[in-house]
Amino acid sequence: MHGAGRMDRDTLNSSPPMEDAPDAMEDIRACLSGDPSAYRRVVEGHADQVWRLMSRFSRDRAVIGELSQEAFVEAWLCLGKYRARGPFGAWLRTVAVRVGYRHWREQGRRRAWETALPESAWAMIQAPEAATPPEAAETLYLFLERLDPKDRLVLTLAYWEGLDTGDIARTTGWTHTLVRVRLHRARLRLKKLIESGLPKGGKDAFTS
Repeated sequence: MHGAGRMDRDTLNSSPPMEDAPDAMEDIRACLSGDPSAYRRVVEGHADQVWRLMSRFSRDRAVIGELSQEAFVEAWLCLGKYRARGPFGAWLRTVAVRVGYRHWREQGRRRAWETALPESAWAMIQAPEAATPPEAAETLYLFLERLDPKDRLVLTLAYWEGLDTGDIARTTGWTHTLVRVRLHRARLRLKKLIESGLPKGGKDAFTS
């Protein structure tokens, strides 16, 4: 982060796009033709990418594993809807994001609000230059937990996954205009949330 109010994509380690595994399309065609072993190869080819994506939705490795498995199960059930009009990896990302978003909605925000933010989080916001990239990412995650799931999703896809508004629209099924509006409003809500716990001098630094 360069300044307390800016989320820098390099600092937050935005992810590379989810790419198709070698021979993915051949295996997918085999799946649709009734070859059960082919989907196992699809899972093996995309397992690391799906795990990385689902780690945006939880810090608990057990939960990440469950969400990853759920994403592949849902993808299998929906595979007949894949029309090969774009990369399979992009379609799988859409399925996985839907699973993660549903997890957030089911989880709700009660648990996050029950636990006060650590003093280290507020200290990092006031002096971001002293934080390491992992510390900055973890602090932002703590703040994002306190946002509405839609706000949290659009900010996660923009700043952690490095997607532009067009890609976010295709991934979520929202219109491009709606994505732009939600991203703008989510930034404002995150800014207000951070400012709520800062002293006056900290708020001035945040808005500079």
